[in-house]
Amino acid sequence: MQALVAAGAGRELDPTAIDPSPFPDRLPDDTDIDFEEFKKRIGKEGQKISIQVRTHPEAPGRYQIVYGHRRWRACRDLGIKVKAILTELTDAELVVAQGIENAARRDLSWIERALFVDRRDTAGLKPRDIRAALSIDDPELARLRQVCRAIPIALIKAIGRAPKVGRPRWVELATDVAGRSGLVGRIRQTLSDDKVSRLPSDERFNRVLTFVKTRPVTPPDRMEMKSPGGAIVARASFAPGQFGLTVDKVSARTHAQGRRGAIQRRTDADGADFGPQARKEEGVARLRPYCQLNVFHETEDRFVSIS
Repeated sequence: MQALVAAGAGRELDPTAIDPSPFPDRLPDDTDIDFEEFKKRIGKEGQKISIQVRTHPEAPGRYQIVYGHRRWRACRDLGIKVKAILTELTDAELVVAQGIENAARRDLSWIERALFVDRRDTAGLKPRDIRAALSIDDPELARLRQVCRAIPIALIKAIGRAPKVGRPRWVELATDVAGRSGLVGRIRQTLSDDKVSRLPSDERFNRVLTFVKTRPVTPPDRMEMKSPGGAIVARASFAPGQFGLTVDKVSARTHAQGRRGAIQRRTDADGADFGPQARKEEGVARLRPYCQLNVFHETEDRFVSIS
């Protein structure tokens, strides 16, 4: 590594000829205050540590960043050349180099590490290269993948890097939202609110987790409906956006006869007269609770009534 630094020492490049890494590993900071202070220091004291770049594999005369995005961005904004070490790396070697540099800084949040894994999975990199880049074992790699597969990437980006939120709470959120498309849609609406979007990313995560925990628990995907006597009257099945109902005719007929008698007794006790047209709507309103079936609509993530 020392020989590599010495070989690239003193090289200065035009920052406009440099592109970001094809494998981004960071989410935006909550504010630009820290970056602006960082840029002022470079403007005043100069760039002390070189960035690392490689020759762009698809654009002759251009380069790609291996690490040092903030230093590159600061030099670009200041209109000065950026000190760089030029190395020739494959995609896999670039990923490992990024991981080593990030491990030395120890400032990637847990969810940024998960996104790091997801992007490299998408690029087709081998698991052993990903493990080497992050210095992790197979169980941790599985957990990082689990979260990105359960929570849509766009939703993770809307929450942000959440530096104070670790693995347990991200895994908890992933478990709660997995397969619940209606709930995910409602979370997106919550995050789109201006007041929420301006919160720090840690607080946005807390808002989302609290929202999820206060939502109704999704019932089983199948259920049986029984008469007061215990006979199975119907079986219902649930799927995202779908509801199926299978009725046992014999049991349903017996149950209906029993309900008819109960309804008649209720109307007699209440003095409801269904003969005159003027009383019809009132009678329907009284009978409706006896004739409704409440089912959970997964797409809308709420209970709906079927009469």
